[in-house]
Amino acid sequence: MTIGDFRSPDLSYKGWLESVKESAEVKIDSPVNNQSFFTDLGKSKKEIIVSGVVEDSRRGKILIVIRTDRDYPQALGKALKDGKWNFTGCTLGGVDHQIYAVLVDKNDKPIVRSRIINVRLERGV
Repeated sequence: MTIGDFRSPDLSYKGWLESVKESAEVKIDSPVNNQSFFTDLGKSKKEIIVSGVVEDSRRGKILIVIRTDRDYPQALGKALKDGKWNFTGCTLGGVDHQIYAVLVDKNDKPIVRSRIINVRLERGV
């Protein structure tokens, strides 16, 4: 599976969450598990920052995936030399979301993924 396979019409869809091994090699620092975000008044979406660290930044790139009913890739890029990475503009659009980061090789094939971070989007008051 490559990044282009995410929007397959296959009804027995399995994303990278099910098919890529979880590893402590990739870690999401922010947001934290079970964090809630609030939209601006009258809005239905919110952009957030997702950041973390990878043990060996030379192994590949980091792909941020936000899952609602299926996987939606949000950002792809290299980590800094110290292994830290930070992506702005990741969009939450429903209520409940799962976020995970995937370490991909130079051909965009998955190597390992982070653990799942659950977040919630609440309507602004």
